[in-house]
Amino acid sequence: MSDQPLFADTDPQVETFLVQRLRGLPPHRKWRMVQELNASVRHLIWLGLKARLAHADDVTLQRHLARQLLGEEIGEKVARLRETQRSASMSIPEPLDVTLRVTQVLDDLNVPYFITGSLASALYGIARTTLDADIVADLTEEHVRPLVEALSGEFYIAEEAVRDAIRHRRSFNVIHLETMFKVDIFVSQKEGFDRSRLQRRVALAITGEEGPNAYFASLEDTILAKLAWYRKGGEISDRQWQDVVGMVRVSGERLDMEYLRVWAKRLGVDALLQQALDAAGMKGSVTPVEDTPTGPEHTANG
Repeated sequence: MSDQPLFADTDPQVETFLVQRLRGLPPHRKWRMVQELNASVRHLIWLGLKARLAHADDVTLQRHLARQLLGEEIGEKVARLRETQRSASMSIPEPLDVTLRVTQVLDDLNVPYFITGSLASALYGIARTTLDADIVADLTEEHVRPLVEALSGEFYIAEEAVRDAIRHRRSFNVIHLETMFKVDIFVSQKEGFDRSRLQRRVALAITGEEGPNAYFASLEDTILAKLAWYRKGGEISDRQWQDVVGMVRVSGERLDMEYLRVWAKRLGVDALLQQALDAAGMKGSVTPVEDTPTGPEHTANG
C-alpha cells in the first residue's frame, strides 16, 4: 500500500477498501457516480445564487449561473440563446449525457474520437466532479457544416471557431444550452501522441445498456495526458496529480508499463510518472528506454 494517501481526511484502511471496491465497479457505475456528484454541486451553486439574490427571478438567476460556470462573455451569449431557444421539452438531460449527444453526432459523421480528461480519469480512477468534458476528434474541413448543423439549436457552437480550430489543429467549445455543460473538442494532430491515442482508444458501455456507448482514451493514455497537463500547468494542480495517482492505485497491475515508459519519455514526463508510481505504492521504475519519436507531439488534454 502507498504511504501517500489519496485523501487527507480518510483512514488508510478505509482508503484501501475504497480502492478495492472501485477496481470492481463497471464503467457505467462510475459514470453514474460522476453524474450524481455533478448534480449535487450544481444544485449547491443554484442554492447559493438564490440565497445571495433572494429577489431575483429565474431568468436573472440563470444568467448569473451561466456567467459563473462559463465566464462573462460566453456566459452572456449562452444565457441569451437559452432565452430565445428555450426547449418545449420538460426533460432536462444530465450534464454528462450531453457528452454522449456530442459523441453520437461524431459517430454519425464517422469522425474518429475519444473522450479524455477528467471524465476518462474518473472511469479509471477516483470519481470527482467536472464542469466540462474533453474530446479529441479527427475533424477535417468537410465535417464543419454537418457538425454545426447537427448541434445548432441545442448547443452554442460558432462555425468560424470550428474552422479555425481545424485549420490550426487546436480546440473549440460547444455548450449545451439547457444544462450549460461545456464540451471542449480538441482537433487531433496528424502524428505523434494523438495518433497513438486514436489507435488505442477503447469502446465502453457507460449507460448500463447493452453494448458500448462511447470511445474513451485508454487507461495508459489518460495517465500520460494528465501528467503532461500537470507539467504544463507548473506542477501545482493537486486535482490533476490526485487524478493520476488515483488511476495508478485503482488500476494496479493492469498497467502496460512498457507503453507508459516509451511515451513518458517522448512527452518528457518520465520523472513525473515515476513519482506517481511511487506515490501509488507501485513497484518498479520507469527506466529510460531507447526510443525514436515518430512525429510532433500534441499538447495533451488533461
